[in-house]
Amino acid sequence: MLVRLSAWLYRHSTVPLLVVSILVFALFLLVVLPREAQRSQHFLGSGPTPDTSFSYTSRELYSMAADFGAEGRAYYIRSRFTFDLAWPAAYWLFLTVSMSAALRAVQSPAALRPVNLLPTASLAFDLLENTAASMAMARFPEEPGIFGPVASLSTSLKWVSIAACFAALSMLAVIYVLRRLRS
Repeated sequence: MLVRLSAWLYRHSTVPLLVVSILVFALFLLVVLPREAQRSQHFLGSGPTPDTSFSYTSRELYSMAADFGAEGRAYYIRSRFTFDLAWPAAYWLFLTVSMSAALRAVQSPAALRPVNLLPTASLAFDLLENTAASMAMARFPEEPGIFGPVASLSTSLKWVSIAACFAALSMLAVIYVLRRLRS
């Protein structure tokens, strides 16, 4: 199943789709994310948030929820299921299409092509983080319970997998450039 999904993504990651994915990613980076950061700061303050932390304890998640206040927690939950569905979709599209196109450009062997599924792991961890952190916010003033460790682990795995995506994309770019220089 995963090999077929990888092959489908590999085949359908065309140059026009690559251009679209780059434009969407750039739009988010240059316009949407700065606006959302301002909105978040208004409702959540300038302290840490689950999404921007690498790791946190259940106690720290509880403290974040307390610091956000009722209005901030409501905003946080709402934004996880609006903006924070669109942003992961945008970076997933960019990373998946870019990796697939780069794999094709370097003429990678079929066995390496499933690396284009790595962004899907990032997306899944991001969505799990959003759900668990939102559940922890909704439970407040109760302790986060199981949602605290799930949110924290998902956050860490999200950041590690996103970093792995950019590392793989960078390595593919270097391979491409080196091959072009040789020929």
